Amino acid sequence: MNEDLLLRIKNDLYSLAGEKTFSARFGVAVSGGADSIFLLTVLSEILDKSSIFVITVNHNLRPENETSGDALFVQNYCRKLNVYCKRVDIQRGEIKNICKEEKMGLEAAARKVRYKAFEKFMDEMNLDYLCLAHNKNDQGETVLMRFLQGANPLSLAGIQKKREKYIRPILNVSRKEIEDFLNERKIEYRTDLTNFDTAYYRNRIRNNLIPYLNKDFPEWAQGVFSLREKMEIDRLYFEKELEKSLFQIKWNFENNKIQCALEDFLSLDFALQYRIVMKAIKDLSCKERVSFSFIKNFCESIHSDKTNKKFFASDFTICISQNLICFEKKIIKATETGFFVTINSEGFYSVQDYLFEVKKFENQIKIFCDEKQIDFANLEFPFVIRTKQAGDEIEDSSKHLKALSKIFDDWKVGEYKNQIPIIENCRTSTVVCIWGEVCGFKNWVLRDLK
Repeated sequence: MNEDLLLRIKNDLYSLAGEKTFSARFGVAVSGGADSIFLLTVLSEILDKSSIFVITVNHNLRPENETSGDALFVQNYCRKLNVYCKRVDIQRGEIKNICKEEKMGLEAAARKVRYKAFEKFMDEMNLDYLCLAHNKNDQGETVLMRFLQGANPLSLAGIQKKREKYIRPILNVSRKEIEDFLNERKIEYRTDLTNFDTAYYRNRIRNNLIPYLNKDFPEWAQGVFSLREKMEIDRLYFEKELEKSLFQIKWNFENNKIQCALEDFLSLDFALQYRIVMKAIKDLSCKERVSFSFIKNFCESIHSDKTNKKFFASDFTICISQNLICFEKKIIKATETGFFVTINSEGFYSVQDYLFEVKKFENQIKIFCDEKQIDFANLEFPFVIRTKQAGDEIEDSSKHLKALSKIFDDWKVGEYKNQIPIIENCRTSTVVCIWGEVCGFKNWVLRDLK
């Protein structure tokens, strides 16, 4: 069995690295878990050990004895195999600081730090490839997770075997095959207890959903991998079509600004328009997730009305003028912290899962969201749409101030307390509206803003 498994991985490695397979310098990311220990073990038997360079990253997120113990375990195993190993220790607290500063989850922040260490390692060691230990089970979990999150359809192609210098030689090997191999050879590995913490979305997929599917829908995996294979075909096709389309629309990217021809963009099918907007967002290195509704609304709006207009997202804007579409990073200084956006002018504003459209008619401002509308007389730009903050108050009908926290308690808003839009008049620094209707509650609006 081991010989067949090694041959499969050797063939997969060759398909990824080609003629360079036995002359290249390979990095291997090793955490100490079963998957990465298996990958390192197999590569040490397939390749010359002098061509293998290991990196282990201590994220310092768990207790010292666990996280440092994992790194030490990897170092000792590399000595046993006579393989080079570099240990990178992230300063405790650094990843959580990134979470706060860049408004991202713990897993995303850890991944950012880890890949930064990988990039530096590849440069230092002059590596041709860095091998990652994703396996077949990871692939199935990823496709399920993306499907349930309503991700981009082409992302259902799952984890790619190769992305630039990153390769995944054991993506077709199941977790059972990995554990059987290690147990048969009596090779030890570390178990990260956070893998059982269902506070993490992937762990809920792995530990709750998949056992249920295995029990009641035993053929689910075959269906998921069949879907993944079909979507991979579509992904490769759209990559080629996207490259053709970028040439057609005269795509130009420089100085944090992307421009393309409006009429040529409009001549494309929506499937390509959508992917062009997504590419612009990616190329501009925008941090916030932009909703599908924002992109759909943008594409539909410019089809029906080609006049000058602007569309605002968290850290970029799209401007239509002089038959050009211009994507620009941070043109509008909208200071967003989760749910906070400064409205400086008419346009479309994407904030988390909301898409607000702001229009001005003479002395009246109209705000639209989810087929709901609210109007203000005498409200001026700029104003703010945000979530409730500590100490917020709003006038009642008797001109007395009432705490928003008390209003929310009376309305029994529960989990919606951090989702209901609040509108603040910047000129007077006062709350002028609780737009509860968007979340299924009442509205509380001050009409006299003089």
